[in-house]
Amino acid sequence: MAGGGGGASVNCLLVVSLLLLNSINLIAGHTYIVGGDAGWSYNINWPQPGQTFVAGGTLVFKYPAREHNVAEVDVEGYSRCEAPPGSNVYSSGEDYVKLHRGDNYFICGVRSHCRDAGMRIVVTAE
Repeated sequence: MAGGGGGASVNCLLVVSLLLLNSINLIAGHTYIVGGDAGWSYNINWPQPGQTFVAGGTLVFKYPAREHNVAEVDVEGYSRCEAPPGSNVYSSGEDYVKLHRGDNYFICGVRSHCRDAGMRIVVTAE
């Protein structure tokens, strides 16, 4: 009978597609919404103790674009609440930042949001 093997081809294609999607998820890493439902905001208490992060994963900072920004800084910039020259500064209101292995430091560089309103975080990625 002609065309009798069509079902097997479709099943094979489905299996290959599912394996490919799974591989893409492993390569892409994880996505983390900074601050959870509250987003990147004043007096942020995030990440929670014991929360783990994967190097290569992505942090998503969501916030009102005209109100805040996100500056990727070093430990000194974090301690001083200052974004040194050359820091990556994001201001779209929905910023995607890839995590590197070790400590990743972020502050809000708008006015005194870091110093007076606690808008700074450290994320350690394994």
